[in-house]
Amino acid sequence: MTRNPFFLFAFSLFSLFLVSAPRGAEAASFDCARATTPDELAVCRTPDLSSLDSEMGALFSAYQQMPLGAMGALNARREDAQAFLRTRRACGGDVECLRGTYRTRLANLRENIRQSSDYYRYLQANRFFTLPVAVSRLVAATRAECRKLGGRLDEGADHPAAIRAQDFDGDGTLDYLIEKRRLACQGAATAFCHNNGCDMDIALSGKGYAHPIRETGALRAIDEGPDGAVIRIEVDRSRCGAGLAPEKKCLLMLAWRDGRMETDYQEDPPGN
Repeated sequence: MTRNPFFLFAFSLFSLFLVSAPRGAEAASFDCARATTPDELAVCRTPDLSSLDSEMGALFSAYQQMPLGAMGALNARREDAQAFLRTRRACGGDVECLRGTYRTRLANLRENIRQSSDYYRYLQANRFFTLPVAVSRLVAATRAECRKLGGRLDEGADHPAAIRAQDFDGDGTLDYLIEKRRLACQGAATAFCHNNGCDMDIALSGKGYAHPIRETGALRAIDEGPDGAVIRIEVDRSRCGAGLAPEKKCLLMLAWRDGRMETDYQEDPPGN
């Protein structure tokens, strides 16, 4: 039986993060160089808390790519994340309180992923998973671009790894990021990539998914903070200015506040 690639992708994500969850002392999921609050400082200086935070970040990343089971589920995910941050903040530097908070959050995320995996099976069985028409047109245009360059994209194979669905602009509706380097244009490997990175399109629901934002670089992460999503893209060094040290890389940060996109550039790794 041929399975829907979205289902296979979700199941792979679920299995990957359960099997390869961080163990031992590892870096926290947030930037410890910018930690200022007692809870953040405690996580950064306590190895097992840092490991729990990294595991939580991996599970949450997987959870974000799961389908939404009901109206309002997107807001519920955001509210759950914000509730966790408030609870963690209330612990201050109390290590035992922080351990309990992380363990509760991890248990909840594992259960949410399990339920979302079941929902994926339901979608696969009933063929319900669809993209918005405008986003499907963007994918179709990308497929046409690949063909024009002498390559091909297998029908349906471009969705799972290449499309990230998340509410970037905070309006309660899914937005889409199409990471073109993952489309694997067969026969034209450099179709969507250049010397300074690969193309990606960000289609926002607030604009009817029309006129997507085009960026070129390498997607590093999509983080969910208390104020909404932040997209981190490694871009050409020139965009951080001539003062960027040779060993540093340039990160573009895209965030939305009150529906408006804000951009910021940071060196990576941070600091002197």
